[in-house]
Amino acid sequence: MMKIAQKVIEFTFYLLFFLVPLAWYAGSHELFEYNKMMLTYGLTIIIAAAWIIKMIEEKKFIYKRTFLEIPLLLYLVSHLLSTVFSLDPHVSVWGYYSRFHEGLLATISYVILYFAAVSNLQRLHAIRIIQISFVSAAIVSVYGILEHFGHSLSCLFVTWNFDVECWVQDVKNRVYATLGQPNWMAAYLDVLILTSLAFVRKFTIYNLQFTILPALFFIALLFTKSRSGFLGLAAGVSVFIILMVKKRWRLPLAILATIAGIAILIFTLNRPGATR
Repeated sequence: MMKIAQKVIEFTFYLLFFLVPLAWYAGSHELFEYNKMMLTYGLTIIIAAAWIIKMIEEKKFIYKRTFLEIPLLLYLVSHLLSTVFSLDPHVSVWGYYSRFHEGLLATISYVILYFAAVSNLQRLHAIRIIQISFVSAAIVSVYGILEHFGHSLSCLFVTWNFDVECWVQDVKNRVYATLGQPNWMAAYLDVLILTSLAFVRKFTIYNLQFTILPALFFIALLFTKSRSGFLGLAAGVSVFIILMVKKRWRLPLAILATIAGIAILIFTLNRPGATR
């Protein structure tokens, strides 16, 4: 029987990838990033505690070495040293004032999450995490598409009016859904578009969802009007096509990726509203 600690680790990782992209709170000064980081810190503590309990249960040190071990530890040490000699230790530890991100605490959390994942999760868990991320990204995408057409779920939750009047920013022109900034949403969708394309080996009923998802994510990306997002995806699609050629994947996927790449270039070069 699987130990409870292992189940807690798996379930908490699922929550992490599903909830963090969606998390925001209207009652805080920084609606998005601060709340996402607090949630990340909380879930990291749960994962770390469950990992320690699992080692106690199994009476052995559970740790898996990877090729990223030395680079990550060197980066962590450099961050520790910069914090020790920092002119503003508070910012160095906690990060930017209103967001509590990009500080030593965030780096420690990410390092713990990485080593907890590689030491406790298997391939099946990684696939489930990716699938859960697709569900979360689909919600974010629909959220953003609705904003483009003048209907913000955020306003509905806060003011009970299904419009965009609760925002000072012009969210109809450049959407950001639950990510807080159009470029952040674009970067997030870039990763999910390329990942979802990897699941489209052939067009079947079973794979229909993985055919629809890249299109949904791409529509939401267009409404961010993020030039950096378009260029980043163009670079990613280019690499993706090279990998497909090497793996000899079927023609429909190559056509899908090629059309997406051409569309990205067109919107990047000719779309006047696009910005960095």
